[in-house]
Amino acid sequence: MCWMPRGYRQIDVSKQICSSTSNLTVFFSTLEKRYDPDIKGRVKTRHIREKVEKALGGKPHSGSHLDLLRLSLAPNPSRDPSHPLTCRIVTTNFDLLFEDAWRLEFGTAPVSFDARMAPRPGAHNFEGVIHLHGALSDSGAIASNYILSSRDFARVYLRSGVIGNYIYDLIRRYTLVLIGYSADDPPMRYLMDAIGEDASLFDDMKTPYAITDLGSGSIEGIEQAVWRSKEISAVFYHRRAGPAPFAPLWESIHMWADWARDPTNWIETQLETHTAGKYQDATPFQQAFVQDLLSVLDREELARAIAYLNKQKVDFSWINAVYAAIEATKTDLSAA
Repeated sequence: MCWMPRGYRQIDVSKQICSSTSNLTVFFSTLEKRYDPDIKGRVKTRHIREKVEKALGGKPHSGSHLDLLRLSLAPNPSRDPSHPLTCRIVTTNFDLLFEDAWRLEFGTAPVSFDARMAPRPGAHNFEGVIHLHGALSDSGAIASNYILSSRDFARVYLRSGVIGNYIYDLIRRYTLVLIGYSADDPPMRYLMDAIGEDASLFDDMKTPYAITDLGSGSIEGIEQAVWRSKEISAVFYHRRAGPAPFAPLWESIHMWADWARDPTNWIETQLETHTAGKYQDATPFQQAFVQDLLSVLDREELARAIAYLNKQKVDFSWINAVYAAIEATKTDLSAA
């Protein structure tokens, strides 16, 4: 579940906390009080955190980590076109799976920060994997420093305010897309409510978007209203029955990442696949997909797509989808 500053090709990402965070953080606080008590004059033990680090350490990254990195590509902070692209991804996870995926994707050592010492959003050196809640240490000589218990959350969100201010800066600087985020996830729920109020008062607060699942029995209109009350625009998907309920989300993210890497090739591949037969013989999904795909293209992209369809000599009946896309976007192709 992620925060993603939204762009047509390039986005920044931040991993969001799960809906059970509140119970888990209290659970870890209780465990630490019992097994790692704070006793004056003694060094605090780390039995609980050592177990957590052992459980999380050494895990392989998933394809979704790679997809999110590919969607996070951005120009190098130097703005020198001769320099390679970089990546900006902001996460609340304290594992190092994005760093692991970075090495595979870019073939270089990852740039990584704890948000408490990270470059400010929008700064010339704002890049890399930025851990809002700290991170595991990749050195056995240095203890990991991350947010695990409810006391940790209280310290960074309520007492110091560092993370809250960082998120405020992100929303002022970027348009965010939250992936898999629940409107009721604590403790960010109150922060997002505050951001929503500020959005109605200050012009520099951008409207975030949320891609989230519509739970069983939920009414979309009511869920939309809940998100709108936080000044967030929601896009819903439905979970899939079976062992992989969130597969529709990650399959869509994978296709989005493929599009971002090579937009022209991806569009042409999709058009070739779905327009192989006549329009009237295509499935309702294919008809809607082609129309929706053409509808989100800008003027130049739509002109190239139509030229490709002509080159492929697709059945003329697909003019229905092309015309509907032109009407939906009010695109004037007379000079194309």
